[in-house]
Amino acid sequence: MKTVVIATEKPFAAEAREVMVAQLEEAGFEVKLLEKYEGVDALKAGIAEAHGLIVRSDLITADVMEAAPELALVVRAGSGFDNIDTAYAQAHGIVVENTPGQNANAVAELAFELALAALRPLNGKAGRELKGRRLAVHGFGNIGRIVARLGRAFGMQVRAFDMTLDAAVAREMGVTAVDSVEALYAGAHVVSLHIPDNPATHGSITEALLLTMAEDAILVNTARAGVIDEAGLRRVLDARPAFSYVSDVSPSSDTVAWAAEHAAERLVVTPKKQGAQTLEANLNAGAAAARQTVAYFKRGDTTFCVYKVIPAHLEAYTSLATQLGRLNAAFVASPREVRLVAYGELREHAGTLAEYVLKGVLTCALGETCTPNEAARHAADHGMRVAMVDPDNARGYGNALTVDFVSADGVEHSSRGRIDEGQMEASRIGEFKARMPLDPGLYVIAAYKEGPGMADTVGHLLTDAGYNRVILGAGPNMDNTKAQAFFEVEKRTLSYAEQVEEVTSICEHMRQAPDVHDVKVIDLR
Repeated sequence: MKTVVIATEKPFAAEAREVMVAQLEEAGFEVKLLEKYEGVDALKAGIAEAHGLIVRSDLITADVMEAAPELALVVRAGSGFDNIDTAYAQAHGIVVENTPGQNANAVAELAFELALAALRPLNGKAGRELKGRRLAVHGFGNIGRIVARLGRAFGMQVRAFDMTLDAAVAREMGVTAVDSVEALYAGAHVVSLHIPDNPATHGSITEALLLTMAEDAILVNTARAGVIDEAGLRRVLDARPAFSYVSDVSPSSDTVAWAAEHAAERLVVTPKKQGAQTLEANLNAGAAAARQTVAYFKRGDTTFCVYKVIPAHLEAYTSLATQLGRLNAAFVASPREVRLVAYGELREHAGTLAEYVLKGVLTCALGETCTPNEAARHAADHGMRVAMVDPDNARGYGNALTVDFVSADGVEHSSRGRIDEGQMEASRIGEFKARMPLDPGLYVIAAYKEGPGMADTVGHLLTDAGYNRVILGAGPNMDNTKAQAFFEVEKRTLSYAEQVEEVTSICEHMRQAPDVHDVKVIDLR
């Protein structure tokens, strides 16, 4: 019998704990509660026989995990997991999971509680109303979408920015999607932050950005303190007497001390981080942690693992999955649904490989790489559905992957890939059979009416522009009405970014050629 320890220095609410214990015991686990323990020695002693461990913000170091020789799984009931030494866990085969999205509603409601505290403090004085004001939602994941809905309910004008925000989805919600952070902040009365603190966002909320907001604007931060340029924030609070900053994450002691003297009523910070501190959020996160524990030990499900492990002899297929994601993104840039069929030995690792597909999609969308886990969390936050479809291994594909994308308006695209003698290749692109290499590089795919010499007719524009053009393959569809050719192109006198820009322009002309159905630029670098 597996032993699962729920180790919480600050315990779950009683209702959440009862649900968790019931789920785990029903699945046949022995459950031990270690609550309000005092010190690391008590924690180590309490988990010595654990196979699975569920925690909240408890510090799970290498030393702690070393004290549990049978430990196979640690689940953090919450989205952040920086309290767990994931490097040690991964090196020792311990799966670490989190439970993203379970506190989204709690955080969204707190964002409005903070905004209202700035607009109408309960001090007997006249306040202001939200109705008619411009709300800017920075980050449109699970929390951001709820904030947008609440803003609409208050009668606010809502706009949003996210690197992968689907404008069609925003329109359905009555939200205006903008294409830059600058456009988001300009003239906003309330900005609600829902972005991570990473190298791209750290200190990105600058003085210059804040000064584009309305004079009496409110900046609401339920995300991370590090995204704020605090020196710039202090200057804005000093220059604009009606500007407010309300936060669920503590600023630096310098900012707190400065505000006490210069902006005491306009800088409001919760006594401790409480975005997830509701009974409902506590229950949701705890129940999710219990479900994921059962799923891991019963089915080997590692969907929510914060890092991904795949056998060494199959590692190359993670690159294949990423490249298939990038290939499909040229046809459906913002899929609402991603379906993966993993054949042969890959079937057991379909969940992991799906995250690498998402990595390929987001790399194209963001213009920068991300980890598979970051891609999976981002996809989940943005309502992108991911499904693993059981394969028909009677087809004899061996180890292969089929990836299908479906857009919000129902447009579909499918590709299949494999590795043949060490070479990654697409064996089918849409309705066409293919043997297109998926090595890093710049490619062009053209579909046209079947006919003699059409590949050269379509491709000569590339050679005329000075590109080394390699025709990788051409072939008709099943009914011989259309054909497809794919080219690898290179122009060494230009940087890669310049080549992408110029080839994209050339392809606009290629699309105008007679009998050409479509032309795609495929960036697989």
